[in-house]
Amino acid sequence: SDDRGASWQRAGLQTASRFVGLHWAASDVSRIYALTLDHILVSRDGATSFQRQVLTVGGVEIPPKRIIQLVVSPQDAAHLLVSIDAGGRTRLLRSMDGGLTWGDVLLIPHPRVQLSFGPGGREALAVTHLGLTWRSEDGGTTWRAADDLPPYLGCLTLGPDGQTFWACSSVYSGGPWVLAESQDFGRSWTPVLEAFEDASERWDCTGRDRATICCRGICPGALAPNECGQMPQTELPPT
Repeated sequence: SDDRGASWQRAGLQTASRFVGLHWAASDVSRIYALTLDHILVSRDGATSFQRQVLTVGGVEIPPKRIIQLVVSPQDAAHLLVSIDAGGRTRLLRSMDGGLTWGDVLLIPHPRVQLSFGPGGREALAVTHLGLTWRSEDGGTTWRAADDLPPYLGCLTLGPDGQTFWACSSVYSGGPWVLAESQDFGRSWTPVLEAFEDASERWDCTGRDRATICCRGICPGALAPNECGQMPQTELPPT
């Protein structure tokens, strides 16, 4: 769509594989990276056509399903970072030619690492679900522990203005707020939502909603129906 969704036309891509993400390059609107469970696909003509791309490091091809996240520099459409699932660890890879060649830049001894470029493309962040963070100030070439970031960040997003950086935080794990914005790429924050209870609109589940019943079944001794994906306990555990 070229008119904010008022009308649509078919893109030049059909695949039976499930999509994981679409990534536009802010510096080149014709460049689009599409990631599925089975393919990495690149368009250089605004989605009119796509070409398959292979992620290879040291002569070894990495299956696309191992990719956790792919991010594109806002200043250079050919500058990419990816996080790769390495069996309880995460490899960070960097490409400067649009994904044709890749190099290892960091091995993090934790899974599920999220990535984000900063506004100028020189800075980048890597964040784990355990609250650990790393910062790069040279486009992802070298990294250091980022002690200036709040713990348990997620939802890393650079806003459409190219400057405002957004993140959520797990308040139930020790995070400082639910949602906040930053104008200096995470060095200081302005909370937008301090706690879930502060939301102006809420959709609470009733006592008979499936989510409520299934969650209640997780508690020790509580019963949950078979459709919740677990066998209900027939006896209460000893107290």
